[in-house]
Amino acid sequence: MLQGTTADDGLYQAGINLLLGVLMRLLNKLGSPDKGKEKGLGLSIAGLVLVAVVPLLVFGIGAAWIIADQKKNSITNELAGTARSLQVAVDSKLQSQFASMEMLAADASLDSHNPVGFQEQCNRALKANDDWLTIALIDPRTHRIILGSPSFSNRYVSSLSPESENRIIRSGKPLIVGAYRPSKIVKAPMILLLAPVIRENKVRYVLGVAMNPKALNDLFMAQRFAPAWTGAVLDAQMVLAGRSREPEQYVGFRATQTLVDNMATGTSGMFTALNLEGAGTYTVFSRSALTSWSVAIGVPAAEVEGPIHSVLLKLTATGGTLLALALLLAVTVGRNIVRRRNAHEQALMDSEYLFRTMSDSAPVFIWISDANKQCIWVNQVRRDFTGQALDQEIGAGWAESIHPDDADRCLETFSSAFDNRQPFVMEYRLRRADGEYRWFFNKGVPFVKQQIFKGYIGSSTDITDLKRAEIALSEAQTLLHTIVDSTDDLIWSLSMILPNGFRVKKVPDPLQPDSYPAGNVR
Repeated sequence: MLQGTTADDGLYQAGINLLLGVLMRLLNKLGSPDKGKEKGLGLSIAGLVLVAVVPLLVFGIGAAWIIADQKKNSITNELAGTARSLQVAVDSKLQSQFASMEMLAADASLDSHNPVGFQEQCNRALKANDDWLTIALIDPRTHRIILGSPSFSNRYVSSLSPESENRIIRSGKPLIVGAYRPSKIVKAPMILLLAPVIRENKVRYVLGVAMNPKALNDLFMAQRFAPAWTGAVLDAQMVLAGRSREPEQYVGFRATQTLVDNMATGTSGMFTALNLEGAGTYTVFSRSALTSWSVAIGVPAAEVEGPIHSVLLKLTATGGTLLALALLLAVTVGRNIVRRRNAHEQALMDSEYLFRTMSDSAPVFIWISDANKQCIWVNQVRRDFTGQALDQEIGAGWAESIHPDDADRCLETFSSAFDNRQPFVMEYRLRRADGEYRWFFNKGVPFVKQQIFKGYIGSSTDITDLKRAEIALSEAQTLLHTIVDSTDDLIWSLSMILPNGFRVKKVPDPLQPDSYPAGNVR
């Protein structure tokens, strides 16, 4: 898949936004109602506009996305297939070099320590293999070149990759080292291949071959790449080992960091980036599981996006024409649509204003919570009582004014009812703005709209006076029972606890109803 937003998506979206913008501006201008039109006609034309415009928009957007996606997939699949084919060809080219190297490593002149004879074999091998630039025989112990073809002016020069030679000593297997820039050993870019020379089950020498990168560049020529396309072969260290354009300038250099980062995401893929010349490209890559070498193909963005732009422009033009016709119908119903919209909005505003006015003037607290147990609104009466602004009450702020002895119980009651979607009632003390705590009776019920739970709505009523009356009554009853229980005989006076001088002259035994004489109470 292509990564990022391409220009064709933005172009098409801009066209759709422009047409929709024209429609909305046209409707916004049609604010005054046309009194000569009947309501039924307005509804009929509005339905016709919906039937005409909505399917066209859906079709246009869907068709554009489908065509663009198909073209991108086509390009992606074509380039991915080419990259995989080239990657297989690169692996084959590299692996084929080892067959010739193994034949050279088995030459009998190395058994008899005949350097002159081996030199002649190397010279013949170079003539027979156009892909080779240099052959070197390396001492694995000192990592120095002891013989080369063509002959080196300075024998026993150090080799290029001692670490790779040590790997061959340990494994006894040939190795593709990678691409190198010109050096004192080879005066041109090269690809270094190493193979062991094994005698008596030991690596006696390491045979090195400098392969000409042109052998890989020719693979791109066989694909007949367009002049603007760029093909590149990268070794396991992400160094360019071959390039279809100006290879002599770039082979041996590390790939751009953008290319390295994108290719690190997987063994194959496609992305947009800048090539070494600074041009925007669609780049597809494929990495070999055998050699870890990769092939990348960059195609100019203009070549990929050009056909897509053409299709999208045609679709936009066609859709614009059809939408223009739909706009003519929209004009006829615009006034009605705007009038209805304004009336609806005004009704909502009036309803909201009425609700807030009634709730703010009600003698009780009114609150609303959302589906996440968070308070989202309280009326002005509560805010005046607590002295807190709305932003202090919403969320969990409403609980900060509850008496500490009641807070845990209230929150537990609220949370339990909330989880079960059940109504609840509770009593608690709430701190007034002046610091006094007053008792409140709170009731909450679930709020469900269209079978979707939206939260809770509830009210709170001040019951402080009722609480005080209950306490006074309870205390009076307690005192009365105490006096009755502590008196064996008659109680002569209760004037201290009875109102308006009401006095009991004689109180018989409460357990003997018949002992009440007539006229004992006045």
